[in-house]
Amino acid sequence: STQSTWGISYPVFTRDTCTMTIDAEVDDINDQTEVIAEAREATEDPALGASEVFVALADEPVAAPFRADEVDAQPPLSASEAVPAVPSEAQVEAKGETHPKALVDTLSGANGVAAAASKTENLINIKLVVVPEGFLHFLSLPPEVTAATLYNHISHNLGLEPNSIRVLHKSKPVQEQTVLSELLDLNSAITFNVELDYMPRHLALLSKYEVVTAVVPIQIAYGEGIPSKVITVSIVKGFHRKQFMGGFRNKKLLTEYHHAVAQTDPKKKEPKPKPPCYSRNTQTAGISRSQQTKREAWTQMARPGLDVDTNGDRWYTARVYFSAKQLEDLRVMKSIVLQAYVRGWFARRLAKRMREEEEVRQEALLQQTEAQQALLQARKEREIDRRTHPRTAADFAVLYNELEAWALQEQTKIKESDWDEAQKKAASQELLKKQTRLLQTIDKLQIKATKENKQKKTTNSLAAMANPKTWAHSKQELGKTVVETPFTVRAKELLDLHNGLQLKGLSVDERLDILLHVKWTVKEFECALTREIVELIDREADLLNRGRKEKSLEGLRHRMCNLFLQFCETPEFNPEAINHQRVPLEFTTRPLVKLDATKR
Repeated sequence: STQSTWGISYPVFTRDTCTMTIDAEVDDINDQTEVIAEAREATEDPALGASEVFVALADEPVAAPFRADEVDAQPPLSASEAVPAVPSEAQVEAKGETHPKALVDTLSGANGVAAAASKTENLINIKLVVVPEGFLHFLSLPPEVTAATLYNHISHNLGLEPNSIRVLHKSKPVQEQTVLSELLDLNSAITFNVELDYMPRHLALLSKYEVVTAVVPIQIAYGEGIPSKVITVSIVKGFHRKQFMGGFRNKKLLTEYHHAVAQTDPKKKEPKPKPPCYSRNTQTAGISRSQQTKREAWTQMARPGLDVDTNGDRWYTARVYFSAKQLEDLRVMKSIVLQAYVRGWFARRLAKRMREEEEVRQEALLQQTEAQQALLQARKEREIDRRTHPRTAADFAVLYNELEAWALQEQTKIKESDWDEAQKKAASQELLKKQTRLLQTIDKLQIKATKENKQKKTTNSLAAMANPKTWAHSKQELGKTVVETPFTVRAKELLDLHNGLQLKGLSVDERLDILLHVKWTVKEFECALTREIVELIDREADLLNRGRKEKSLEGLRHRMCNLFLQFCETPEFNPEAINHQRVPLEFTTRPLVKLDATKR
């Protein structure tokens, strides 16, 4: 037998002809034996042994056992509480129906075997299918009875309440006053579908196509002081499924097809005949080495009248006998030595792997620590750089906030000090001077940052115009396609001239060469902007020839750079600039860029 535990459904015993499903909390093998004995008596089948019963436990936890002081408060369950009560004979006769017990007594009672046989010929076979679970139950009733008798038999045989049963025939409900003969088929059989308002626990364990033969109540006694318990047992007709030995299953129709080869026993192959062997080795069984000498020999012992020459004799002394027990002990000892070496090898390999893993972990931890320290150092340097070389509005906001916080802190210190009014006033004036100088320093840094940002923005804009066109291939291994267009080449030339105008520390000849290139570039177009650039170039060349210092030419050069930048950002002179215009040309006024009528 198999031990059982509450809350789990699994088989304990099996039988070929009958299967019992017990709806109860059985937590001891002794209780199982008692249930089996009660089921054997209830089904009136003495041949039903302990090894021929199938027990499936309920899926609900077992209630705690009663204590001695709770026996009176918890009376034992009766059979009427465990199984729905069957109406009495008087109640059934009052309705004009046949009681199930009276019908059974009539079939197997005093009239004997002949009466039972005559009754059996007039009975009709009824097949009941409980939907949607799909298990079956079969009945045999006279054709003249009404459906009310059918309801009573279903309630009695399956342990159900009559009010919770609905019988359907061809998807239509069957009324209690309907006579069964009106529903007969050609083969003297009727198939009904049974719907239940609720499924009791002793039927909820049944599977599809299982046939319920009977439902009986069984009482379990736990001993003195503990009330007995009544459980309901469903007896199911057992059957064997054909063993699946190969095939396939249709996923849509769920139909299984078996291979004929897998369902047929293979033919036994007869062993091939061996050639006859008559040698001594093949005719000897169970001998690993030959003990018979290949050369016959004879022995002559010395006797009176016969001398045997012993000069060529040699004496052989037998070694110490090595028994099977000693051989087994030697094998065990060598096995232990071999295991010791193998286990040592395993241990060394494990230790090596653990050391490697520890080294990898330590290296990863070190790299993580270094990365965190580098991140913190970069963040610290960034904060220092934001305060020493501010560039963005957020950087200047940090400076102004810190300056304000510092001024408030200093004012609080002055107010909380024990100085007199004159000293406090002098300290406040000194604080105001420091705050004013710091504000002036921040303003200078802001002016410098604005200039640098503007220069960087201009350089990036001209570089974007001069960059070649790039397209990425659908295949990554082909890389990218880079194309130089006439517009990008023109933008690259203008970028080089603009960078040349901003160079410092050049000689006079180098500066004049750059000015000459810029002059001939802008003279291709006739407008107010180009004429002004040419005029500035001629003026700077004249001043350079006169030997003027570079410091005196800074204003002139700055104006020339601004005008040439305007020239580079004009689409008429640099066609690539049209793709980088923020405001459309039709919404801008450009009086200096308007070309002359003769050059249009």
